[in-house]
Amino acid sequence: MARKNGSNAPDGRGRSERWTSEVARRHMEAHQLSSLPLATYTRKEGVTPSRLQWWKTKLEVEAESPKQGFARVRAVAPEVPSHCEDLERPAQSLPGNASQK
Repeated sequence: MARKNGSNAPDGRGRSERWTSEVARRHMEAHQLSSLPLATYTRKEGVTPSRLQWWKTKLEVEAESPKQGFARVRAVAPEVPSHCEDLERPAQSLPGNASQK
C-alpha cells in the first residue's frame, strides 16, 4: 500500500510523528525482512537509528515483564465426594475445640 511520497514504508515516518508500538513493530519487522544494516534501513525509510533501537529495547522489556492487572475469576466451592459426607462432624467434636468437655 503506497503512502505519501510514494513510499511503501510503515506509518510513522519522520521525526515529528509520534510512534505507537504497532508502528514500531512494523518498522522492526520490515527492517528484519530487508536484511539491511540498521543505518541503511533507517536512512532509506527516513527514521533515526536511535528511534528504532529505543523501540526495540522498549518492546523487548515489555515482552519480558509480567502483565499486571486483574483477571476475572469465578470462585466455586469444591464438591464433597459422596464417600466423604459421613466424615463431616459438628464443630464440638473437633479435637482442640474449647467447647469440648
